[in-house]
Order: sequence, then C-alpha cells, then structure tokens
Amino acid sequence: MRKEKIESREIFYLTNNQLSLLRNSFYAMHGYDFKNQTYKSFFSNYKWYKVSPKFSESDFNEIEKKNIAIIKEMENTKEPIRWK
Repeated sequence: MRKEKIESREIFYLTNNQLSLLRNSFYAMHGYDFKNQTYKSFFSNYKWYKVSPKFSESDFNEIEKKNIAIIKEMENTKEPIRWK
C-alpha cells in the first residue's frame, strides 16, 4: 500500500479507464463490495481482494483520501491524448 501522496505527474499518462481502476483499487483494498460487474470481476482475480461487510470510506487514511481525490480530479479534467 502506498504511503505517500500521488503526484499528478506520476499518473498523467494513464487513460481514464486505468485511472478508474487505480482509484477503485483503494476501495478494493478495504473490501468494498463492487456493484459494477467490471470492477467485481477485475478485483476478484486477486487473492488479496476480500469483500468486507464492514467496509466504510471512513477507514481510508488521510493519504488514501488525498490520492483518491487526485485521481478523481485527473479523471474529471483530463482530455484524451490526440496523437499526431
């Protein structure tokens, strides 16, 4: 688990799909029960993913909250790369 804040420059090259998976990995690490079948299938492939009936966003530490916010911001503001 990452212990420091993500910098935008580290993730600017990721596609929105990749950013979404990265953001949702924080939820998966805490045992979120995904309703979205894509995420449920993706994370179910990992032995470390265990659904927790006690999941709560309040379990995120401050760094995780900041990282999720940075990723969300990148998802919402990023324009697709247009190759010339």
